[in-house]
Amino acid sequence: VETSAPVLYVNYSLAPKFAYPTALDECYSVYKWIVDGRLGLHASRIVVAGDSAGGHLAIGVTMRALMDPEGVRRPDGLVMAYPTLNIGLQPTTSKAVFMMDPLVPMNLLRQCGSMYLPSHIDHEADPCVSPLKAPEYLLAGFPPTSVMVGGLDPFMDDS
Repeated sequence: VETSAPVLYVNYSLAPKFAYPTALDECYSVYKWIVDGRLGLHASRIVVAGDSAGGHLAIGVTMRALMDPEGVRRPDGLVMAYPTLNIGLQPTTSKAVFMMDPLVPMNLLRQCGSMYLPSHIDHEADPCVSPLKAPEYLLAGFPPTSVMVGGLDPFMDDS
């Protein structure tokens, strides 16, 4: 597909070596550089996109823009493919179906979550960690949003 729009990819730091919020801080810094025109781009429209952990970061960037006291421009669109929008591992139907999945068992997901999220971060209170728990006033400020998720995704209920 050919487009005249520039596409930027952020090579963010990965967990478990770098815990939350390192990758989000990096992505948000790049977003602000784009908004401020410091990358030589003067975009009339900015769409933030990501898949899996990148989808989680894309919605985190959107949340940060909406909460920024400096009044940073919000993205014009948000596209996510199979993001995890609730870091808490509360039981859901989709998780129950895949509890003993040989590729991604729930115990592995719990371990990954504990390595990514420092114990002092309250995943229920931080809307960048668990966007499904965000207050209504933040969600009301969202740009047009597209979420793609597979029917057999263990996190389908959290997307």
